[in-house]
Amino acid sequence: AETKQALVTILGGRLIDVLFIDGYPSTASMLADYADYSPLVRSGGIIAVHDIFYLKEVAEAWAQLPADAGERYESERVQSSIGIGYVVKP
Repeated sequence: AETKQALVTILGGRLIDVLFIDGYPSTASMLADYADYSPLVRSGGIIAVHDIFYLKEVAEAWAQLPADAGERYESERVQSSIGIGYVVKP
């Protein structure tokens, strides 16, 4: 809560273009980060989520994002890929 409030204060009402989520690797934590910080991203902005192929819990969270979250894209799935998912916010 302190981190979010500090960011809101720094932004001073402005919205951000790109949000990169790479937090604690659990389903609940990733979904909470998304819920907490995605409202700070402008329409047309990008929300990137790290480890969507590498960590089971993050993959589960990625699959559970709301259907209306926006257009989704994923990095190429190759053997060495940990995966980054991208949402373009509507």
